[in-house]
Amino acid sequence: MERVELDIRYENSHFTILCKNSPTDAPASYVQYLHTHRLSELHGIISGQGILHTNNGQHLLKPGDCLLIGPFVPHYFSLDPGSTLVRLEAYIRADGSDPADLYSSIINRSDVRIWSLDDAAFSYFRQAVEELSACRAGYLEAASAYLTLLLTELLRQNNSYLSSSDQKESKSTLEFQIAAQIDVFFSENYNQPVTIDDLSEYLNVSSRQAQRLVYRYCGTTFRQKIIFIRMEFAKRYLEETKLPIAQISELIGYEYPSSFCKAFYKQLGLTPDSYRRQVHESINA
Repeated sequence: MERVELDIRYENSHFTILCKNSPTDAPASYVQYLHTHRLSELHGIISGQGILHTNNGQHLLKPGDCLLIGPFVPHYFSLDPGSTLVRLEAYIRADGSDPADLYSSIINRSDVRIWSLDDAAFSYFRQAVEELSACRAGYLEAASAYLTLLLTELLRQNNSYLSSSDQKESKSTLEFQIAAQIDVFFSENYNQPVTIDDLSEYLNVSSRQAQRLVYRYCGTTFRQKIIFIRMEFAKRYLEETKLPIAQISELIGYEYPSSFCKAFYKQLGLTPDSYRRQVHESINA
């Protein structure tokens, strides 16, 4: 799958949507661990059913649903037995502005917003997916146009929703700054032997408070978050390079390859070699 960038202009805002050029087909056995993103995350459910898990509870997903997950909101997806969840995932940023501002403009900083669209509204999403998958001449411009129509529909429905219900309390700018600091710390130090004390010093808070902040914004403990990020980088190395396992182990912060292999298997249920082989076989197929 190819990663593409789409330029979206809505009124006076300029968005960039980063997405793959075909939907993600997740089998029923697929379960992700809690994770966060710096950017707003947009999903459209094309077929199948699943559950979105966040710190605030569970949300049933079905075909025709569009959902927007805010920056730094811990979440993961699980599926109904025997189901396959087909979705297009995209990451939205507002060029030249804070990602929190974009999220605020669309859903007023509620952690997660889900729209159940009718066939006419969801057709914009389907047509965008079709254009991205087919890669015909002008497909980027066409996909951008369809997603602009989709965002317009979401904003209209959101304004209607806000006028008929109490608006949730906005997160403060300080909260987003703390979440961003935590995200930067993990991104820059995942391959170092850091501890919660290092994070507490970085944030200038106590170790106990640092641990609470990690759980609040990441949904995991400090150690779980480090392991999760290491595994994400490991998967990228396994998918995109031919580096030996021992070298990948060293690059992501493990002193011994055996420790890396054990952690990788515990997280994904596959050895690193098996994961690399599975990815390559899928690409060749």
